[in-house]
Amino acid sequence: MEPLNFLTRTTEELLFFLHRKKTEISCIEQPHRLLTQLRDHDLVPEKLFDNVKKMRSREQKEKGIYEVLDWVEKNKPQYMHQFWRCVFEDHILQLYPTLRTLRNSLLDASLVKKGDKQEIWKWPIYKTHLPVTCGDKEGTLCRDKMPRGEKCILSQGHWFTLNDFEKFAGKEKCKNWKLSICCRNTPLMKLIEEEHLQCPPMERRKRTCVQKNMNKLFPVSSSESSSEDSETSSSSVEESDAENFQEQGWRGGRTEIRGRVEEEEEDVADLSVFQAPSLPVTCVSLTGTLYKYRFATGMLLH
Repeated sequence: MEPLNFLTRTTEELLFFLHRKKTEISCIEQPHRLLTQLRDHDLVPEKLFDNVKKMRSREQKEKGIYEVLDWVEKNKPQYMHQFWRCVFEDHILQLYPTLRTLRNSLLDASLVKKGDKQEIWKWPIYKTHLPVTCGDKEGTLCRDKMPRGEKCILSQGHWFTLNDFEKFAGKEKCKNWKLSICCRNTPLMKLIEEEHLQCPPMERRKRTCVQKNMNKLFPVSSSESSSEDSETSSSSVEESDAENFQEQGWRGGRTEIRGRVEEEEEDVADLSVFQAPSLPVTCVSLTGTLYKYRFATGMLLH
């Protein structure tokens, strides 16, 4: 087996391995060479390096090395391949038998697979970021940026929106990032449904804006609204159709209604009939009843 076969592991597998082995690594003797190796490859900030370097007792050094490894885990998760490549270079392995043992353990696939069924989105180290995949592309999802609708996935040095990352991975035909983007083979849709992630509010804002506009045209009393609450669970397809109708049809329809009202204003003696929750309507020889609440919310008439 080639020495660098571990590099075929995914970033989250290597991160999981570090998560489990930090204490073991921190117990190595004479950690200075390992520390300088990480510093030389820009994996440890200079200030943290200097703080650990000043430590004298064995106990202090163990705590210092653990602090370094913990910092790498939380702040450099996307550099796991580089981290283990540095740790497993020959001049490092020659000095630290513990690291040689860890390399052999990492090459054993069964040890890495312990984390396969872990719900890593619940781990404290993934509180702000999650490893995600789409097709053959890997990225890091910023959990704070996602609900704001911003570019929230970092991949190959570039930030992407959820839709753009789907296109970047060659999955634009799917047109459903909630299913095509996954965290450890779990679609983001499931994480959203279980409230581990917050969905971008774009669609919700759009529906709210349209509903506010319709409420201005057709005010509904609180009693009417409460009586219809049980019937408002229509599908997302029906909501979309209603939005298109409300946004497009009513631009012209509103002007037409205004013109008719102006023409017939002198002939109508009492307009209070239009304040009722329903209105009698006709179309050629057919007659019916229009319910203002149903019409305003885009619900189907039966």
